[in-house]
Amino acid sequence: MNKSLIAGAIGAVLSMPSHAAFELLKTDNTTVTFGGYAKASVMYSKFSDGTPASNSVGRNYYVPSTVTVCTASCGDNNPVLDFTAKETRFNFGTKTELEGHTLTTYLEMDFLSSYTGDERVSNSNAPRVRHAYFTYDNWLFGQTYTTFQNTGALAETVDFLGPADGTVFNRQVQIRYTSGNWQFAAENPETTYSAYGSTGKVDEDTSVMPDLVARYNMKGDWGHLVVAGLVRQLRADTVDMNGNKQNNQTATGYGISVSGLFKVGSMDDFRFMVSGGDGMGRYVALNAINGANADADGGLNTISTVGGFAAYRHMWNDKLRSTVMYSGTFANNNDSGATGLTKSVQSWHANIMYSPVKPITFGVEYIFGERKLENGAKGSLDRLQFAAKYVF
Repeated sequence: MNKSLIAGAIGAVLSMPSHAAFELLKTDNTTVTFGGYAKASVMYSKFSDGTPASNSVGRNYYVPSTVTVCTASCGDNNPVLDFTAKETRFNFGTKTELEGHTLTTYLEMDFLSSYTGDERVSNSNAPRVRHAYFTYDNWLFGQTYTTFQNTGALAETVDFLGPADGTVFNRQVQIRYTSGNWQFAAENPETTYSAYGSTGKVDEDTSVMPDLVARYNMKGDWGHLVVAGLVRQLRADTVDMNGNKQNNQTATGYGISVSGLFKVGSMDDFRFMVSGGDGMGRYVALNAINGANADADGGLNTISTVGGFAAYRHMWNDKLRSTVMYSGTFANNNDSGATGLTKSVQSWHANIMYSPVKPITFGVEYIFGERKLENGAKGSLDRLQFAAKYVF
């Protein structure tokens, strides 16, 4: 393959408008592709007790942990209007047939969680890596969605993620092997826990064991079903009630997730996910709930969670459709947890989507989100969102 030819073609694509869509390059044994989408969103949001800062990720899409909670009485709940194009993304991929083996690569970037400029003049945002991996036959190496997650069950929403409260969602570096319907993976470990008597989040990268995932996929004319299991080690250097450091405290976390899509009639579908376990932490609800709490002696006590979502999509015709959805996760923070820890997160969504031509979609969605603490305090978010999206 002529490397200078590939470099020249990639440079040409990067200089073209974002709506360009074509097969970038093809040789006798390699195909190079380019894709992505451009998306603009307008969000009218009302938080129950004060609006998060303009650089908060919760101003870009629905993140359960950013819903402000009224600890006494609700204060400022004035609405706020946000315009953003941060969800826009682009990707490159290759597929090569070489000496009887199939090799692929995939690189995707967007701008969703970065904030390097301001909204006065430039609205600058730095790109971030979403996916970066390669495959060799049945093996995958690199960063992509956790094997514990079933992206095929996610509902069609105007919001970036939609059922954030009740879905497994994570991208991380991993080594994955696929054999028929089975998948097995060793993935990057990371522990999040609450210090003794604290409601904060401690993020610690001291693990020495990978997170292990096993998954079984089934599909047919009726839709698809996925069953996945997770086992992980939580490991952290904690502090006990007397302020003494307790090194290398560990606990075992696990989880089971069942998800899928069932076709209803000729055009509609029902999508769902149910997940439960101890110490799942960051794998569910965008880490609204930690994996463990530190007790008085500095030991790690895992937090039990159960949650999921259900979504029904109705096709009014080949261009117009709607989705209604409920999503939620509930936690048992155990006796060592502070009363200000998040006990539950829930949301309800309803939208209508219109595609005048296949690559373009206009959508309007209403979101009501709620976060509740162990002490009974709660807060909410009302959001009306409009989006225009062009897939290339």
